[in-house]
Amino acid sequence: MELLRGGWRVFRAAPGPMTVVALVPGLSAFLLAAPAVFMSAAMLKGLAGVIGSIDLERFRLDPVGAQLDLQAAMEAAMRPQPALAFLSGVASGASITLGLLGTSMLTVAALDVIDGRRPSLMRSFRTVFSRADGIVAPAIVLGMGWAVIGTPITMREADVAFATGGSSAANGLLGLVGIAFTIAAFVLGVRWALAIPAIVEEDLGLRAGLARSTALTSGVRVPIAIAFIAIGFATAVVLGLTGLVGAIVGYVAVGTVEGGAVGYLIVAVIVGTVISPIAPAMLARAYRLRIGSTADPTVGRAPPVDGAPASGGAPPDMAPPSDPTA
Repeated sequence: MELLRGGWRVFRAAPGPMTVVALVPGLSAFLLAAPAVFMSAAMLKGLAGVIGSIDLERFRLDPVGAQLDLQAAMEAAMRPQPALAFLSGVASGASITLGLLGTSMLTVAALDVIDGRRPSLMRSFRTVFSRADGIVAPAIVLGMGWAVIGTPITMREADVAFATGGSSAANGLLGLVGIAFTIAAFVLGVRWALAIPAIVEEDLGLRAGLARSTALTSGVRVPIAIAFIAIGFATAVVLGLTGLVGAIVGYVAVGTVEGGAVGYLIVAVIVGTVISPIAPAMLARAYRLRIGSTADPTVGRAPPVDGAPASGGAPPDMAPPSDPTA
């Protein structure tokens, strides 16, 4: 948990400026999340209508027929509207692109804090977009690729859930491929966790940045993986609970499921924007520790954000590798 505590200290040293940098990806997330949120709201509204119309007397007289009709009605209610499903798939690709760019901007801001500089939105923007080969172009390509893959998956979610619109074997295979893809993405994410700080700080291309991260994370991937899981779980809990409050307020205020969806979206994006700098700050700090940086990161009255003792050494689990270029 030292990684998470260190990331929190970096954020705490300059919460206002880092939140300003986070506003751009935060507002983008608000717009890009709208199709998925409204698609989910429509599905929940349809499901509630199906449950409210259940005829218990018919279940008593014709349980098999009633069960089949109920399953068909639930499938129809849970099937996403084609237009919203398409927009959601495309938006998911765009959100990956903007998410990577936003994370990179927050990484620049965190490195500034560690170096004792005040983070700047314009400096973060200029720095990231000056790394076209290492960050911007790969982010665009990855987002486009995910949109191509994710759109048909989104449009087939109901088929997978109810094993219709294709063979059960094919739908099961699609689900297994999704699980395998998620595991592979997590493993590579841990391996390449320090690629963005390396690309930003050392002005590397994509391939060199990934190789640099592979070397820097060697021997410390378990702590990084644990930190990823912990921050992912904590983020999901915080966003879920605060978003639920927003959904309840929106539903009570407007009286519709759509109003609840808007309330959820607004609160989740606000909270997400506020906490989004912590993970990039954590990785920026880990990068500096792994390269053996001993710069004094004290900002104002805030404690040293690198978590190092007075001698300047790194915590044992994040000490620099003996040969970082190997």
